[in-house]
Amino acid sequence: MSARLRIRNGARELVVTSEGRLPYCLGKATPQPVVQPAGDVRNAAPGRVAGYQDYRVYHPGPILVAFDLPLGRKVGIVSVTSPAAGIWDIRAYCGASPDAFGFDTQYALDVWVFVLPGATPAPKGLILRDPISQVIAADFGQHSPLFPRGSGVTGGTVTRVDIPLLQRPVGIGMPNFWSISESAGGIPGSFDHEERRSFWRRTSGTELSTTSSVVQRYTMPAGDPHQDGLDGESTIFIIEGANLP
Repeated sequence: MSARLRIRNGARELVVTSEGRLPYCLGKATPQPVVQPAGDVRNAAPGRVAGYQDYRVYHPGPILVAFDLPLGRKVGIVSVTSPAAGIWDIRAYCGASPDAFGFDTQYALDVWVFVLPGATPAPKGLILRDPISQVIAADFGQHSPLFPRGSGVTGGTVTRVDIPLLQRPVGIGMPNFWSISESAGGIPGSFDHEERRSFWRRTSGTELSTTSSVVQRYTMPAGDPHQDGLDGESTIFIIEGANLP
């Protein structure tokens, strides 16, 4: 490293270097009203679909999404899209108390956005620049630089993750699981089509689990039963959210 900042933090050590880039918190994403599950599983597609909450963020560059991890609720980011340059739409999930068909009641969720430092530094603070390009690598005058306190990594068959004991754990990253199953339905000559997605659920101050929820279910004409699944390594970074805006 040609330039670096080294901070000792108890048993951990953080190194910030001018050869990398340190994101900072742009702020809390502006939420739209919570949408609850809707539709009837006995109808044809789309049938009944899960609820969600949408957010819109304006920023010209790429974004990194962080989300609260309220105790006992299934949480995750469903999608991040950019309908036009400088506009980002985020869809989040925060559910609990499933109904008879497995669809969770949705709750409001705090979501933050982190971005890379721009070309113009903050008026005050320490600045690190890339030694070759002179692009700003770290700007400590900006709000809440991204300092991960710990991370957990799970594989497809692992359902438990240890996390640091923090005042307000906030996560970045999603489990990679999606399943589609079809089985004989309650109506003769029909099949039940069910789709599930994996989410995080904080079970204590120091533990996360991965769990799935129904996100779509409908009735379809009878056919050959099948089940598909996408399952892979899952990563989550945990940061302290107590001082986030």
